[in-house]
This record gives sequence, structure tokens and C-alpha cells, in this order.
Amino acid sequence: MSNGWQTNYVQNIAGLVCGYCSKLDAKNGLTNKPVAATQIWNATAPQLDALTQAKISMLRPAKKGAQPKLLHDLTVATNASDYTNLVRQRCMGLIVITLLNRANNYIGQSSLDGLTLTSMKTQLDNDLVALQKGGYCTRPSVTITSTGAQQRIGHATLYIKAHPADELIQLDAYVGVGK
Repeated sequence: MSNGWQTNYVQNIAGLVCGYCSKLDAKNGLTNKPVAATQIWNATAPQLDALTQAKISMLRPAKKGAQPKLLHDLTVATNASDYTNLVRQRCMGLIVITLLNRANNYIGQSSLDGLTLTSMKTQLDNDLVALQKGGYCTRPSVTITSTGAQQRIGHATLYIKAHPADELIQLDAYVGVGK
């Protein structure tokens, strides 16, 4: 990388990748995205395979005159995790944030009676439909549980199920909300 001011500035592409990712919509990954950079070193195919297995972000060599492209959008999660893919992680994060923002309008009230929980569930379902229409997930659902004691102090647990868009995997999350 070159910062444009110092010619011998040596740095990896982590900051560039983070900045690029922050501008992308959550449903879009980094894989195969062109980067405005000049690539000095081109890894061979076996090297790129080994670096991908190590989950190191790399630029894929481009044709002469074209911008190099990001190789993958893997996270550092182990292969045992459902969150090895950045798009999965960002979409589920968006779902959780959306539901927490909606639930915050209800949590902390003097109580969460049955009517309040029904109202919250209806609005959460509407939020999930909007996320599905936006292409962030498919078949999303939320289940709200709250014991009598939890209801009296304004606490609830949200159980979220969703499938990342265009994937077979189902992601689950439990989110506790309360004052």
C-alpha cells in the first residue's frame, strides 16, 4: 500500500479492507470486489489457496490495466462456526440490531403484559418482513418469551431464526432485553 505521501510506506491491506467493508451494504460481501490499488506482488495460485485457507485477505491479480480484486470475505471464525462468512455475520448483526432498536421502545416499561408483548411481536414481525424484502434474509421469525416475574420488571428474551439470503444455513440467536 502507498499512502500517497510516503513512497516507502509499507502496510498490509487490513485498513483498506475494513474501510471498504464499512461502505458496503450488509448483504454484499467483499469477494471479487475491485480495489483502487496498484498491486506490486502477485501471488501464485497455490499461494492464494494457502493464504485463503489461513483466512488472510489478499488481492487477486487482475488483467493488465485492471484493478485487483479482493479474494474472499472470510472472517477469522473457526470452521466449526456458522459465522465464517462476513455476509452472514453482518446480516445477522443487522437483524439483531433492528430487533433491539424496536424492542427498546417497549423494554423498561413498568410491565410487559400480554398485550404489550403482542404489540411488540407484531412490530418485530413487520421489521423482519422489511429485512426480508431488502434481501438481508429469508424465512425470518422471532419468538418472545417472558415469565411472569420478567414481565413485572420489563424483561424479555427474543429467539431469532433467519436464513441468510441465498443460503441453506439457518442462524439462531437469543437476545435478552430489559431495563
